[in-house]
Amino acid sequence: MAATLEQKVIITMAQENSVFNKALRNMTQEAAYGAAIRHFTDEGLSVREIYDTLTYPVSYETIQRTVFEYMITSGILLKEKPPEGFTPFKTEFVLDEDEYGRKSYRRVVSKAPEDEKTEYIPCDFGLFDENTLEKIKAALPKKEWEYIDGIPWLNKRMYHKATPKMKDIERHLKDISEQSDK
Repeated sequence: MAATLEQKVIITMAQENSVFNKALRNMTQEAAYGAAIRHFTDEGLSVREIYDTLTYPVSYETIQRTVFEYMITSGILLKEKPPEGFTPFKTEFVLDEDEYGRKSYRRVVSKAPEDEKTEYIPCDFGLFDENTLEKIKAALPKKEWEYIDGIPWLNKRMYHKATPKMKDIERHLKDISEQSDK
């Protein structure tokens, strides 16, 4: 049974509405909390800490998705091993004011300076079974575990920028590994 022209028009309009509604929702979310989540991510807060800090009615899963997308697009988290001498893009938010005095933030993306060497730490958290993750949870301080647990790791090795927080986590994991080898 073929759809009538009227049914096709209704389906097309529903699809267009869906696209529009999704764009509107994304714009509204960006205005409400997107910049705040990215800022807190840059400060090294875990998804749980961001969730506890925000006063907006936003779900943990939405924060987690926003953090993950930002980490990927900003080069904090890489899906593939970075090439030698890789420098990620630097993202900044600049405050603009128009002729009427309205203020808004504009995202500016630029290449990081060439002399700024960026190190990455290989992370296999998405490959570990539940038992191994429980051991890591028991061994890490609570805030470090929350940071790791809040990232939706892919089922492959990923690479996290060697931030102070990630270096602390790496150091704790090396200590655990050395103790279990003895």
